[in-house]
Amino acid sequence: MQQINFNNNLRYKYSFKKQQSDEEKVKKRQNILSSLLSSALVIADYYIVANIPPKISKSIIKKMININKSLSSSQVKSFEKAFDKAFKKSKLDEFGVSIFKCNDLTVDMYNIKEHIKKNITSKWLKKDSLEAYYNTILEHMKSDNSCYTFFDKTIYTSKNTRLSLFHEMGHAYNHNKTIFARALQKSRMLYQFLIVPISFTSICLATNEKNSQQKENKSKLNSLLLKLQNSFVKLSPLILFSSFLPMLIEEGLASIQGQKFAKNVLDKNIYSKVKHTNFLGFLTYLFLASFSSIVLWISLKIKNRFLDKQLNKT
Repeated sequence: MQQINFNNNLRYKYSFKKQQSDEEKVKKRQNILSSLLSSALVIADYYIVANIPPKISKSIIKKMININKSLSSSQVKSFEKAFDKAFKKSKLDEFGVSIFKCNDLTVDMYNIKEHIKKNITSKWLKKDSLEAYYNTILEHMKSDNSCYTFFDKTIYTSKNTRLSLFHEMGHAYNHNKTIFARALQKSRMLYQFLIVPISFTSICLATNEKNSQQKENKSKLNSLLLKLQNSFVKLSPLILFSSFLPMLIEEGLASIQGQKFAKNVLDKNIYSKVKHTNFLGFLTYLFLASFSSIVLWISLKIKNRFLDKQLNKT
């Protein structure tokens, strides 16, 4: 009788290779799905953060406008007189700070541009920069908002947000009379440079904890890098929120300083409305920071659940 050697049978001899190739196919499929999910989450994250906070801000600004409209014409006049008195007492005009009160945008459009040319602090201003500055102020005035501009040291205020004047005066004070707050102003746009890189990197680097532990056990040399990677991913929502802190702190300081000026010249009723307006304005910035961090945290949770399910399948 002929003896059959199973070791020579190709089906059994190379079964481990078949198993290995199947595992590689599963891993490749998981990697592809993980990459597609990461891309989808990054795009969704960016779209949600770019669209929802501006809509919330618009609704908050409407409330600020309604508070401003609740003032009678005599109250508005007394408020503006009180502001002019406080502004003169602050001596900010000695630092080159000026005020532009916009009452009719169609009439004031030309005057705004001329005001920028006259008061601009940079000697090397280009025409493109001038147009960009002008459009920025125009956007604020069209949306019934107020602002303080660093490039020409001017407080711009629309007709419907006069109560924000003291807050903007707080920005002017921070810019011209402080060191710490001025440093914060220079880095207030830090989040704009970090929000996309932090979100993109953390979502792409997010891995299943069990899978990362297996990699760590296989290669001790990479254990430190894996720990740093996992720590970054876990803390990324907090890191993202911290990038908003220069703006949040400076906005808070501007309101506090502005309210100090307002308290000395306004009656209690109008002063409380100034405080309420400042609080609503601060909420727009706080919402943007909190919402951006929460959206990133949810995106990471979604990816982790997906990776857990994929790992359980294998």
